[in-house]
Amino acid sequence: MYEMKYVRSLQDVPKEPHYVILKIGSVHIPGDERSRTNPGHGYGERTEHYPEMRVTTNKAHWEKEIAEEIERDSKQQNFIAYFVPRIAEVKMKVSIE
Repeated sequence: MYEMKYVRSLQDVPKEPHYVILKIGSVHIPGDERSRTNPGHGYGERTEHYPEMRVTTNKAHWEKEIAEEIERDSKQQNFIAYFVPRIAEVKMKVSIE
């Protein structure tokens, strides 16, 4: 890992220009016994998907991490990488007439 930080909260996202690697992970959750013996009842099996986002402000570290991702699984590229030049500033405006 080359100084890539996992984003766990909005405070983990740099305000300055930064580089991102985004993957979509998944976890299989088996159904409970009741759903297997009485279809339509209990909690059925399912697969849940979740985003995994890593950020850095260092382009060289980002490029090394991309190379490692490709090396780990060159047949299935299951990530995207992008550059964020700035974070949008969101303001709320209230007007009363």
